[in-house]
Amino acid sequence: MIGRQSCRKKLTADWYGGVGLRFRMMSVTLHEIYSQYPLPGRKDYPDNTETGASFFPFVNIGLRMGFEL
Repeated sequence: MIGRQSCRKKLTADWYGGVGLRFRMMSVTLHEIYSQYPLPGRKDYPDNTETGASFFPFVNIGLRMGFEL
């Protein structure tokens, strides 16, 4: 991450950006099954937990604003 902070009177702005890699992992529990178009060859059961993971490049650019009280 790299950034710059600028101040004007009582207002502060933080500009930042960066590039990196992100790993995301999730766990999903199906409580109820309804699919208007079910996938062929796949059976889902109630109260079944599925896990998944993904790894991908990530670009983060943003602006944060603040003010002095």
